[in-house]
Amino acid sequence: MLINIIDTTFPIYNKRYNPKFSSHWWDDNISHLITKRKQAFISYKTYSTLENFMTFKKIRAQCRKLIRIKKKESSQKYCEQLTNIDSKRVWAAIKKFSGNSTFDHKVPIPDKILLECIENLASNSASSRPIFRNSSEKIKYISLQEFDYSLKNKRSSAPV
Repeated sequence: MLINIIDTTFPIYNKRYNPKFSSHWWDDNISHLITKRKQAFISYKTYSTLENFMTFKKIRAQCRKLIRIKKKESSQKYCEQLTNIDSKRVWAAIKKFSGNSTFDHKVPIPDKILLECIENLASNSASSRPIFRNSSEKIKYISLQEFDYSLKNKRSSAPV
């Protein structure tokens, strides 16, 4: 029963889960130029000549310039579309573009189940005493960030 509660409250995610969404300004020209830049860099590292170095620098500059132009065009195009959109959607899009979107995983735990779990855990300890007997002292929500924070700040009490 406790495992089911933990599974629903704290969903398991792969720690390497970092979704990389393609940028709205990215296109095939940029991909092609980046592969050329990588090839030029590899050829410069393999054969360190002045000619290979200059070729790499030129392609790198072209790549930076193209990315800067595409970003500018995309932002101008987006700003032209903002005439009929409410401010809430605009700020949500800005937050999404900046990459600062956070996921809040708050799942409510039923009071009855929470009290049962706490009493079962407390009864197994040496200094067990009733906890959360008042209904006003109940914990209603706990987020994954709060759980991680509490685990990081506690040291292991197991003997070494």
